Amino acid sequence: SHDRATSNHSALIMKTHTARFEPSENSEKPTEGYIVPDLVYSVCAASDLEVWTLTSKYLLKNVPSKNYLLIVPDGEVSLFKQVTDRMINIIPESVYVPGLKDRLIEKMLPNTTGRLGWYLQQFIKLAVLYEARPHENFLIWDADTVPIKTIYFFRETGEVEFYTGTEAHNPYFDLTQKLLGFRKTAIVTGK
Repeated sequence: SHDRATSNHSALIMKTHTARFEPSENSEKPTEGYIVPDLVYSVCAASDLEVWTLTSKYLLKNVPSKNYLLIVPDGEVSLFKQVTDRMINIIPESVYVPGLKDRLIEKMLPNTTGRLGWYLQQFIKLAVLYEARPHENFLIWDADTVPIKTIYFFRETGEVEFYTGTEAHNPYFDLTQKLLGFRKTAIVTGK
């Protein structure tokens, strides 16, 4: 049953997450008023291995968390274990979305199959969030984004810090609007 599979999966996750944030001598101490997330996780594939190698080092240094997780294609687990610090637990994507890749291929329109990996990653990210308990704070980190300074996201008051960028990948914003009804907004500051 789904409940049994979910509880077994939760036990696997709780058992295997052991990383703890230890600020390096170059990173800031946890800032008063902030809490660290229970889990920071990324989804990656071999095509982003080079940038992930850098991201993973800076993620441990600059994004404090109780636990770290990387989800990768099943056949790439050993490859990622070779270049990823042991503090980051690596799990095959089939643990979260067994058989989904094949189902997506069946359902996708021919002109969208080039984005298969991107769509699969979005479902994996949602599947991980499904495992969260109501009181837990999970943070999704893009595997190709290198955090160059220490960043905190969750305030003790329950507020969440948001950081903005200037990227403009229109297909992403079009899909977000179609699925969630959110439009891209620009925040203008200064004169």
